[in-house]
Amino acid sequence: MLAIQVNINILLLVALVIAAAVLGYLIRSSQIKSLNKKIGDLEKEMLASHAEILQLHRDKIDLMKTIPEPVIPVIPITNGIEDKNMEKLPDGTIRKKLLSTTPVIKQQSGS
Repeated sequence: MLAIQVNINILLLVALVIAAAVLGYLIRSSQIKSLNKKIGDLEKEMLASHAEILQLHRDKIDLMKTIPEPVIPVIPITNGIEDKNMEKLPDGTIRKKLLSTTPVIKQQSGS
């Protein structure tokens, strides 16, 4: 017979399982604490950078208020010819009304 006999102490097995679970819990909790600390540091850094950007925007607005706006004449791009042509075009709604109605055709008498 090729049977191998193994004697296992049940209490020792339970103790090993509990010790492994506690060790895994401690390792994972230390990893979570480390990651939470990194997240906190990154959040502080982001808040600091956003505050710096807001401060720069405030400084820019203050500088824009102190600098007077230059008076530059605005030259229109369109010329008057195009505007006059637009006024001469006929109204398209009348044409649409005429085309959308059904024509009344009277019968002619044939002679």
